[in-house]
Amino acid sequence: MIHGNDGIPQPRGAFPLTGPHGRCGILCKEIARWLVMDIAAVYQCKYRKIPFQVWELKKKEDGTAVLTMKEDSGQPVKYRQEYEWVDFPLNEIKLYVIDGVMLLPSEY
Repeated sequence: MIHGNDGIPQPRGAFPLTGPHGRCGILCKEIARWLVMDIAAVYQCKYRKIPFQVWELKKKEDGTAVLTMKEDSGQPVKYRQEYEWVDFPLNEIKLYVIDGVMLLPSEY
């Protein structure tokens, strides 16, 4: 076992993404661990070879949400997942995954 960036034991290779400076960051620790883990799972299984990815979560008024991934802005959606309900505090968020590093737009 190794310890993840948040101190929780994980099997080796369980978390394929890191944040800037090798840390999981506030998104993983405080706001939406489920979102980070969903993106990591999809990245690990299907899209690891795509070096630049744009992930967007858009929440609707009824609490449902849609997560999408594109290779770049303006490109077609390569992955889409619908959620019946999310507790995400924002109406939408965009994240970049660049060579296995997850970044907020302000960190890109």
